[in-house]
Amino acid sequence: MVTELMSKLKSHHPLLVLSLESMIEEMIAKFKPQTDEELFRIVQTLLGECYQQGILRITDQSAGADDRLPQTLEMNLRKISMSFLNANPASNKFKEAFDRDFITNNPTFLQVIDNLRKWRDRLQSIIDKLASQVNLENCSKHLAEFHRARYEGNKQYANVSR
Repeated sequence: MVTELMSKLKSHHPLLVLSLESMIEEMIAKFKPQTDEELFRIVQTLLGECYQQGILRITDQSAGADDRLPQTLEMNLRKISMSFLNANPASNKFKEAFDRDFITNNPTFLQVIDNLRKWRDRLQSIIDKLASQVNLENCSKHLAEFHRARYEGNKQYANVSR
C-alpha cells in the first residue's frame, strides 16, 4: 500500500514529493551525530559491556580475582581504534589519547572501566556544550523556501480573488 501511495504521489504531485525528499535529505545530513556524540555512544556501550563482564566475574566462583581484560573487550577496543578513529578525520583529536588509555599501556580490566568512565564524563561535557536547539530554517534551505513559497502562494491567491 505504501508503494502504491508513493507512486500515486509521484505521478500526481511530483514537485511536492521532490521538495519533501530534498528537505528530508538535508535534515538527515544536518542531524547526523557528530564524532563526539558517536564516540560517546560507543564508550557508553563498552562501559555497559564491562559492567556485565564484572557481574559475571563476581557470580562465577571459578573466575576468582582475575583482572585480565576479556578478549572480546580487547578486540572491540582495537577495532574502535583502527576503524572508527582512523576512518574519521574529525576524530584525530581523540586517537592518541584513546590508544594510550586502552591499547598501548595494556590496562587491566578495572583500569579500562575507570578509563571508560573518564571518557564518558569528558565526552558528556563536550556534548553538553553543543547547541540544544536549532531553527529548522537554518538546517534546511528547502524547508525555509517551502514555507515562503506557500505563504507567497496564498498571498497571490488572495489578490486574484478580489
